[in-house]
Amino acid sequence: SAMALHWTDWTVRPGVCSTAKVEAPWCPVGQSSPAFSQHAQAEGGCRLVPVAAAMACTWRRVVRRGRVRRCASAPPPVAGKYDGAALDRYFGKEPLRAVSRLVEVVSRINAARAAWQDEGHPVEWRGERVRTEVACLGTVFVKLAQTMATRSDLVSRELGRELGILQDSMGRFPDDVALQTIREEFSWDGPVAASRSEGAETDPADETPLFASLTAEPVAAASLAQVYRGKLVDGQEVAVKVQRPGLAEQVGLDFYVLRQLLSLVNAITGVTRSSEIAQSVLAEVADGLFAELDFTMEAQHIEKFRDLYGEACPDVVVPEVIWSRTRVKVLTTSWLNGRKPRDLTASEKLRMVNLVAPCLS
Repeated sequence: SAMALHWTDWTVRPGVCSTAKVEAPWCPVGQSSPAFSQHAQAEGGCRLVPVAAAMACTWRRVVRRGRVRRCASAPPPVAGKYDGAALDRYFGKEPLRAVSRLVEVVSRINAARAAWQDEGHPVEWRGERVRTEVACLGTVFVKLAQTMATRSDLVSRELGRELGILQDSMGRFPDDVALQTIREEFSWDGPVAASRSEGAETDPADETPLFASLTAEPVAAASLAQVYRGKLVDGQEVAVKVQRPGLAEQVGLDFYVLRQLLSLVNAITGVTRSSEIAQSVLAEVADGLFAELDFTMEAQHIEKFRDLYGEACPDVVVPEVIWSRTRVKVLTTSWLNGRKPRDLTASEKLRMVNLVAPCLS
C-alpha cells in the first residue's frame, strides 16, 4: 500500500520522503513488523498518525545503506480493465493531486453525513442534501451510491430509498472537446460532420466527413458521456455517444483514494465484516465502471443481447451498432425514438412488462 503510518515523533513533509537515518520502523497500512510490535509493547502502545505525504511520494525515496532509489514509472489507468495495484503505482507518484482529492471527498462525505443525521429537517430535505453532495463528487460516487441503495446490509432502508432516486446526469462538456475526442479516436484530419463549421483546420484531401450531420448541441448528457443525434453519409440516422475527456484518469484517481481510505480504516479498526462488504462493493463497482469506459465492450454487449433475446423477444428493439464509427470513446448506433419509463402511463408500463417477460423466462 502507498499509504503509511509512522511514529508521532517523526514527521514527513508533503511530497518529500525523509532521507535521514530513521530509527523508528515504518509500517505500511494493513501490515506490521516485529520491531513495530516490540516497540509498541515496550511503550505501552503508540498512537499512529496517517501521513498524507507518505500516501504517495512523487519520487518515493527508499533509504537503504545510504542510497536513494526512485520508483519506476507506471502506465496510466485504461478503460475496460480495473487493476487496483496498477492504480496504486500510477497515482503513488502524484501525492498532492491524491491528497487534494482526498480532502474534497472526505469533506463532502462528512457534509452528506451531517445533513442526513440532522433530524430537525424532513427526510426529503435531508435526502436531497445527500444526493447533492454525492453528485458533486462525480461518476464514481454516484455509481457507488446507486449500488449501496440496493444493499440493506450497508445503509438503512430510508437512506437507500433516497439514494435510489439519485440521477447520474451531469452538465455538458464543450462541443469542440467532443469533436476533438472523435478526431483522436479515429485519427481523423478531415471534417467530423459536413453540417458543422469546425474551428480546427482540416486536410483538403479528406473531404468526405465521418458524419453527414451532427446536432449543434448534445441531446443528452450523463456522467460518462453525452449523445448527439446525427446522420451517416448514406442518410441513416444515428446516435453518437462521446465519452467525457479524461474520464479514465479521474475514475482511476477516485478508486485509488477510496482504496487508501479503506486501507487506513482497516489498519486502525482492524478488518471487520462491514469493511469486507465495503471492499467487495468497491471492487464490484470498479469492475463494472471500468468496463463501461470501453464503448467497444458496450457495443459487444448490445450485439450479444440481440443474439440471446432477439428471437424470444420480437417486440424488444435493440439498436444496430455502427462498427465503422465506433471506438473506445465513441459509440455509434442506429437512432431509436422512445420515452423514459417514468413517463409512461400505468397501462403502458404494464404492457412493457408483459413484452419483456419472455426475455426473463
